[in-house]
Amino acid sequence: MVVLALALSMQFGGQDLLRSIVPRPTGQNGYEEYLKAAQLGRGDLSLILSHRPGDGARLREEKKRLAAMKPEARQKAIDEGEVEEIPERTIQLHERLDQLDLLGVRRVAAEQGAKAWLFVEAGNRKPVFEPRTELKLDTLYPELASFKGLSRLAVARSYVQFADGQSTQGARTLAEGLRFGSRISNSTIISRLVGIAIMAILNAELDRSLGYVSEAGAKELAVALGECLPATPQLSTAVASEHRYVELVAKQLEAEPNLAGILGSDEEDEGGKDWKDKARQLETMGPAQRRQLMVRVLEASRTRIRELQALMLRPEAEWFEGGPEVRSGDGLVDWISESLAPVFGGALEVEARMRTQLRVARASTRVVAYRWRNERLPDRLADAVPPDELHDPLTGGDLQFQALPGGFRVFSKGNQKTGEIALIYKRPNSSGPDLP
Repeated sequence: MVVLALALSMQFGGQDLLRSIVPRPTGQNGYEEYLKAAQLGRGDLSLILSHRPGDGARLREEKKRLAAMKPEARQKAIDEGEVEEIPERTIQLHERLDQLDLLGVRRVAAEQGAKAWLFVEAGNRKPVFEPRTELKLDTLYPELASFKGLSRLAVARSYVQFADGQSTQGARTLAEGLRFGSRISNSTIISRLVGIAIMAILNAELDRSLGYVSEAGAKELAVALGECLPATPQLSTAVASEHRYVELVAKQLEAEPNLAGILGSDEEDEGGKDWKDKARQLETMGPAQRRQLMVRVLEASRTRIRELQALMLRPEAEWFEGGPEVRSGDGLVDWISESLAPVFGGALEVEARMRTQLRVARASTRVVAYRWRNERLPDRLADAVPPDELHDPLTGGDLQFQALPGGFRVFSKGNQKTGEIALIYKRPNSSGPDLP
């Protein structure tokens, strides 16, 4: 297996993520380590992690079909995005992986991604903050897709470790992956949503793997899950950081009002005036008028953020009524400020759901540790879980516990929008003692 992994050369392709985002790295920011990991996660490793059984045969047939087309028709299909030219080495890589079972493919991924994972762990040991010093209307975040790919690497690594009987190491990999998802989440709304997606992937893997977790691994996971649940929700930090983006964009719009058109859409606003009229209104303003307008836009942004942060200090059960709506009475001010603001309502629901999933997972790891220590399940959740971890802010009550044949489940009753949020533990089939 190692020979196959070594035979798969790594293709970086495209720009170097670290240098393109951080021209002068300091070595003090864990985000720099994450960018190194993301760079290594591109190319062959990305293909391995996305491989599905039969991909090699399917891609080979696709290439044959493309080759059979007339040159003009083939080029037209490629230009219009109907088909894609597939490099021969990509097909060969998938054909090799087709010869392996799931565990074999994941072994290749774990071995190929070993260096990338070292960078993730190194980043987790450092302070992490947004490395960009300047934001513009066209600022992109190319690393976020690669960050999400690293969650699949964590899944592959932990799966192999559990398969090899390395229970604590498997749990540690999931714990480090959860930390990674949490620590990339503070700079923007989109980074928080990607972080939530990463944690959701790893939480789902924990759900599948909990029966293999050792007592030491359960303790490590409980600590990591707690770190992912700061008292001030990370979405609150992310939306505060968004104001920096609004400030920079407002400054750019003040200097270049012709850029206002990119804020619009083909839909009309509530007042019936087309967004293009508002863009033209901004463009025809004098410099002093635009400056005063942007002062009001920034104040509307600050007010919206203050109200949103105040809401997130309240129980999560109250978050589902949507984000704050701030109206200045000036249609142009409202159009610009709302165009620059994220859709807070949806983000609030996603944040509340994830925080509940993390609490349920943490309580479940506490129960696993209890069972190892006592060779039985607790009679009630409070026997295994510290008092300050029992409360469920989504419902206003406590998390729930139910013993099942061969396992148990911890759950939140949820609400009408979330439904029940649960993690179910099932003991692996074994002829040994009745233990996790």
